[in-house]
Amino acid sequence: MNKKLLKGKIMNIKRIIVLVLISASSGLLCAQRKTVNMSDRYGILTVTPLDKYTGAASLLKTNGVRSLTDVSYGDGFGGVSQKIHVGITPQGKDLTESYEYNSLGNLQSRTLPVPVLSEGASGNYKQILKSAQEYYGHSNVCSRFAYEASHRSLLLKEFGVGDEWTGKAVSKKYSCNLESIPVQRCKRYLVSDGGELVESDSPYADGSLRGIRSEDEDGNMHWEFYNSENQLVLSRILDGDTFFDTYFVYDEYGNLVFVLPPGYQDHPDLDLYAYIYRYDYLDRLVYKKLPGCAPSYLVYDAAHRLVFSQDGCQRNDSLWSFFVYDVYGRVVV
Repeated sequence: MNKKLLKGKIMNIKRIIVLVLISASSGLLCAQRKTVNMSDRYGILTVTPLDKYTGAASLLKTNGVRSLTDVSYGDGFGGVSQKIHVGITPQGKDLTESYEYNSLGNLQSRTLPVPVLSEGASGNYKQILKSAQEYYGHSNVCSRFAYEASHRSLLLKEFGVGDEWTGKAVSKKYSCNLESIPVQRCKRYLVSDGGELVESDSPYADGSLRGIRSEDEDGNMHWEFYNSENQLVLSRILDGDTFFDTYFVYDEYGNLVFVLPPGYQDHPDLDLYAYIYRYDYLDRLVYKKLPGCAPSYLVYDAAHRLVFSQDGCQRNDSLWSFFVYDVYGRVVV
């Protein structure tokens, strides 16, 4: 690639990430990394310019260049222990979030974001638990997570914030589809070579789908089933013994072609109840139909950018919406 062209592309990047070592105890930029401990933490400074700039150096100086500054402090094991949005609140305070991890590196606790007045240099590491409790007016200001004690580290429980939710959790159970158990039985829908919906005579074979049962703090239950490609196949909401099923049907290339909501299960009318999507040979969405609506058409250029679209109302008047891009791929019309 031409060096001048490459240099031009680099200079057009709108987001600069400046990797620097920030001392939490002094607020100064340091030149080398040290061992992370409670009194000496280092992080990543991310600067997002809001105005035109001449380079990374200009963003690190107080020369009037407007920018958003974030500081992420590591825990020494690859995780982020605290994230600070420097001076982002209307009062100019730092908006701060803290994170804790278990011995396997899974997120164990996340504190609600809280505005904190900087002590010393803005962006310094802060102890925010007490500040968060005072700001929100309750003691339970941390979301907490419990995991399966195995190498899979599956999430089992999620405890929300707020004193009223103390001890209450969204719990998860992991299983698979089973034809013999109604709540775990899954219909099987296919897409024909012509793009038509086909319902198989038999449900999915036992164990062919991965199932996750979620139960919220009020005991409401929800099942989700995923195929071997980790695509959601069935979302099932329970109301006693009544099921409200939404099926997701994919073609052989993994594209979502049909979404069949609960209304379709009682009245199998594709035009009235289904979401329908079609794709071209490059897997670009070219046809979209919402329940009870006329289809919309989408047209792309050689750079895979949407240039024309038309819904049912526009089609009645022979009209199209169009999109024009500049040399950087930004929509200008």
